[in-house]
Amino acid sequence: MKAFDLHRMALDKAPPAFLWEVALRCLYTFVLVFLFLKITGRRGVRQMSLFEVLIILTLGSAAGDVAFYDNVPMLPVLVVFITLALLYRLVILPAECVETFTLAPRACDAACVKCSAVVHFLAGERKSCPRCANGVWSHASREKRIA
Repeated sequence: MKAFDLHRMALDKAPPAFLWEVALRCLYTFVLVFLFLKITGRRGVRQMSLFEVLIILTLGSAAGDVAFYDNVPMLPVLVVFITLALLYRLVILPAECVETFTLAPRACDAACVKCSAVVHFLAGERKSCPRCANGVWSHASREKRIA
């Protein structure tokens, strides 16, 4: 083995098209770990959300293997990191689109953003959550969903 051989470090014996397979494997692992955590009821670890736990579990091997083994090329690991970053942003993006408030702009039902408890507000009213004492809310719907 030749030390600091850039071709071996980047791709080793894998063809460049293998990077697409790595992205697909990454998506598969992301979905598999996500489903496992949801099925087992795992919500997170203390201050970490479910998705942060998911990222740590999924990236652990990719980051560790490239650091310890000389036959693990670096470009596929980079593709793993990029793919997981994009998947994470796609999953987290809807949460950033939700309008939150501490003072109700109008009479409405609102859900606590921390524990999801639903409370009715009058216009201009400020409340703390009866379940978790959080004061940040988002608009909620009590409409029945059609199956």
